[in-house]
Amino acid sequence: MARDDFPEWMTDRRWWRLCDCHASAPVPLTEADVSKSFVYSRRWGFLYVGFGHHQMTMATLLAFEQDHLSPLDILGVESLNKTADLAEQWLRTAPGAAYRSGVAKCVLVGNPEHLTDEERALFSPFLCPFED
Repeated sequence: MARDDFPEWMTDRRWWRLCDCHASAPVPLTEADVSKSFVYSRRWGFLYVGFGHHQMTMATLLAFEQDHLSPLDILGVESLNKTADLAEQWLRTAPGAAYRSGVAKCVLVGNPEHLTDEERALFSPFLCPFED
């Protein structure tokens, strides 16, 4: 994907921040391969992520939603170990939020009620880590 093909929201600073997270450029949902490690939200798109980088990517997308560039802008350096909390917050609240880690057997979604029919079909079978 050429830089000119990036979505409007993808500023140079955001692109480099996603590169720091070992995330790909956004891929259209119709071309997504859910067998690979990824992070997805309807707003930010489908991003492939490197092994072990899904939490930082999710926390970074939450920072983007709050008009920040990095989770550090929300947490501060002394609270960096709280990245998992930001990732969970993003997963619970972002419409269509889903991910698959490098070790997961299936896709995990934050809120199945937030999925469109297209997302539901692509991610099925999926689990919600917040359901009892």
